[in-house]
Amino acid sequence: MYRKKRRFCRLCAEEIKCRNNLYCKQCNLKRKEKPLIESMCKKCGKIFKAKNYRTNYCSDNCKRIVNNEKAKLRFRKKGKGYNLGKIKGTCKVCNKEFSLRTSNHTLCSLECRKKYHDNIQNFTIIEDNRFQKSLRLRFEILKRDNFTCQYCGRNPKQDKVKLQIDHIIPKSKGGNDNPSNLITACLECNQGKKDIILENRKLHKLNLIKIEVKDEII
Repeated sequence: MYRKKRRFCRLCAEEIKCRNNLYCKQCNLKRKEKPLIESMCKKCGKIFKAKNYRTNYCSDNCKRIVNNEKAKLRFRKKGKGYNLGKIKGTCKVCNKEFSLRTSNHTLCSLECRKKYHDNIQNFTIIEDNRFQKSLRLRFEILKRDNFTCQYCGRNPKQDKVKLQIDHIIPKSKGGNDNPSNLITACLECNQGKKDIILENRKLHKLNLIKIEVKDEII
């Protein structure tokens, strides 16, 4: 006949009836118990013992008092203070003080709202006009130079080159966007030139207009 193996507890050496367990019931409970941790209550300042280090309050009463205080603050911020007109702010358009109904209010009346939205629309129209003017100026300079690079003489039709507008005197050294300071250049020439200022003799050879330069000439 097959005999069952007897099992004993590892701590107290008592016999265990269950096969899977390594400890008896009492030793197992003692092993699972964690030592108590001392901590201070955030409300009353008392020192108490707790199982978990995250417990911040010594009793339910202290916890309830703190939660009630937090709820009152939330209620003042969201509802009561705004509805009674105690909280005030300044309008973006007319800079007048007015009582806020919510924290997101920035305009005092419907008239200010209309003015604000009209200003946004006008700003977008102005930006579009500037973009169109810059494109028109670019085309006029390309037309003036017969759509050829003035440094190497290459064409987009024959050589398949991308044309760009280059500043003879770069903006970093006091140049401007006048047509006399602009010239057509291919992408390679423009990237190679960067912020270099050419001498007057070289500009003569390229049939460019003389421009007096205050900075050092290369």
